[in-house]
Amino acid sequence: MHGTLYVSTPLGSAIALDPATGAERWKDEGPVALGDDYGDFANRGAAAWMRGRPGQLCALCIFVATVGARLVALDGHATTSARTERST
Repeated sequence: MHGTLYVSTPLGSAIALDPATGAERWKDEGPVALGDDYGDFANRGAAAWMRGRPGQLCALCIFVATVGARLVALDGHATTSARTERST
C-alpha cells in the first residue's frame, strides 16, 4: 500500500518493507512470552485500513494479531512503528 509492503510473522511481529529493494523501513516486535502455551503458531497475515488523510495519526492502520491473543494496530505511514494494542 502506498509503496510499502507489510508482512507479519507467526509471533505477531509486523515489518514494513520497500517492495522494490526489500529494505526494512520499520519493524514492530511486541513482547511475547515464549514459555506460555499458545497452541499453534499460525500466521494470520496483516490487514490494512485507511481511515483518514495522509499526515493524520493512523490514517493507514496496519492490524496484526499476535500469538498471545492481542490485536495490534500500527501506523502504516510512520517511519517507526506506532503501536496500539488490545487484549481479547
